[in-house]
Amino acid sequence: MRPVLPLLLLVLTAACVDQIDPPLSYGRCNPGDVCGLETRCDRLTASTSGAPALVCTLPCTVDRDCPGFGGVCVPGVAAATDGGVEGRCLRACSEDGDCRPGTVCRGLTADAGADRVCVADLTM
Repeated sequence: MRPVLPLLLLVLTAACVDQIDPPLSYGRCNPGDVCGLETRCDRLTASTSGAPALVCTLPCTVDRDCPGFGGVCVPGVAAATDGGVEGRCLRACSEDGDCRPGTVCRGLTADAGADRVCVADLTM
């Protein structure tokens, strides 16, 4: 019975190591990632520097097109697939702690005031 126990522990440990969590909706992602809430990984200019970054998002025309808590439709955010013609779903926020991993809370315009959303943090 003793030789079986170490082998069993090795198999169980290996199974735990390979588990990778998918990126959350409205968080940073990598090409080919499957994002949460049926969002998809797309290159947007909504970032701390204005440079393109990959974020889990969806095209939208109104807020109700955006799944999940805090999802809002932001018009004119440029995406590689549509050039910003449609809006893009991003997460509304009031502080950085409201945002998903790899994103921070910012206004997309100088006069944004309360209209702040989570954008890709390219300072990381």
